[in-house]
Amino acid sequence: MKEKPARKRKGLVRLKTNDAEDNPPVYAARALFPHVAGWEIRIDVRKVLGIRFFTTDLPQDFGLRCIFGRLPRPQ
Repeated sequence: MKEKPARKRKGLVRLKTNDAEDNPPVYAARALFPHVAGWEIRIDVRKVLGIRFFTTDLPQDFGLRCIFGRLPRPQ
């Protein structure tokens, strides 16, 4: 997504990153942001046959733990 439409979407929050300034900005869903604040997360995005696939280094049961309020500590 281009930055201009991302800035206009109310459901997205721009994240502060420690990377160099020449990298594009990173946005996260507003509902997800409180659960990942303070975490250092790696996101891998690959395109296969025109379809984007996202993988992260978050625990496999991260979403379920968020629902029950039992998140592991950030590493």
